[in-house]
Amino acid sequence: MGSFSRIEKTTGDKTNYELYGSGDLHLGRLLHNRRFDIAMVAFLDCLKHLIDHVKSQDPSVDFPH
Repeated sequence: MGSFSRIEKTTGDKTNYELYGSGDLHLGRLLHNRRFDIAMVAFLDCLKHLIDHVKSQDPSVDFPH
């Protein structure tokens, strides 16, 4: 995959979502941008789960933001 990061659903239809954008803003890219938005929400959800797990193991850990 190189420098083209993706995130994959582990349940259901196992869809891949791209975590990158081309920067083009034309009508044909509307669906691509939506896929990026879905991927970013999924990535941030994974990050939240990771932070919650680390805090459950060591409550003294403090993450910025």
